[in-house]
Amino acid sequence: MSCGACHLKGVAPAKQAESGRVLWTRDRKPGEPSPIHQMSLEGTGDESCRRCHTAGNRVGAAAMVLPAKSLICMPCHTATFSVGDTTTILGLAVFLAGVVLFLAPALTASRGEPGSGPLAKLLLLVGDGIKAVFSKRIFHIIEVLFLDVLLQRRLYHRSRGRWAIHGLIFYPFVLRFVWGLAALIFSAQGVESGWIWKMVDKNHPLTAFFFDVTGIILIIGVALAYARGAGRKDSGIPGVPGQDRLGLGLIAAMALMGFLLEGMRIAMTGSPAGSAYAFLGYAISRIFAGRPSIVDFYGYFWYAHAILTGVFIAYLPFSRLFHIIIAPWVLASRDEH
Repeated sequence: MSCGACHLKGVAPAKQAESGRVLWTRDRKPGEPSPIHQMSLEGTGDESCRRCHTAGNRVGAAAMVLPAKSLICMPCHTATFSVGDTTTILGLAVFLAGVVLFLAPALTASRGEPGSGPLAKLLLLVGDGIKAVFSKRIFHIIEVLFLDVLLQRRLYHRSRGRWAIHGLIFYPFVLRFVWGLAALIFSAQGVESGWIWKMVDKNHPLTAFFFDVTGIILIIGVALAYARGAGRKDSGIPGVPGQDRLGLGLIAAMALMGFLLEGMRIAMTGSPAGSAYAFLGYAISRIFAGRPSIVDFYGYFWYAHAILTGVFIAYLPFSRLFHIIIAPWVLASRDEH
């Protein structure tokens, strides 16, 4: 029986004639967004979940009732804009506090002119941004974002080696984010095309292969970046920050834990059709195959992965990796002014 037959809203259970499995069909109302990603059953709390999510179950469900993938999961997974679990709330709270601290010097510094307080400066920045969007400048800004942010043109001209390593880390995040966001938007709008649901299905061959390949590329990029930093001599210039090894370590830990979880999930759910295309996760799953106790400890590893993600999000504004977020704005505004 498919988990979605009970978990998903806006669907009706349906038996597949060929296999006899209980799957689900969408009960779509024209003109209304689909509630398909709202997984909780109304008025039941966790009680209805306990029918499957219990210790020693034989249906391949984690013993813990785990929260849905939230906003902090979106850079790597098909997730929703939800902010309901403790890890997400704390991670985003520290992240926003870090952003405020980062912007504080620019917003609080005064030129001795009236009306130049923090709020006035913030409103001025917002106003300039809105004006840029609705002016001819937007075409130049888009060009800068495409060439210097997405394609990393400036870094390529400075050092092709650094550009290649940076790309091995940067592009897996970009590709996975675009994939997940497209799947979320089109599935929530009730798009009927079958390829949308293949993008959501972790066991579809293309989806499984795509996420394993991008995950491996990410790990290779982190390893090369660490090796390059370890072999680089100190510049000798006071105040020049060194390599952000903590940030790289968190990225590597998240990716490695993700592959471990994937292997555990495949083993726990009985190696569903198509899962072998997630070749690394499938290889890891052979370690756990035939062990019913996996459902009891899967949740602990899931939370370890989630906490690593929350810590990384919280650490981001205080790290050198913050340029991932701030660079697009800096490059666009500098080239324009």
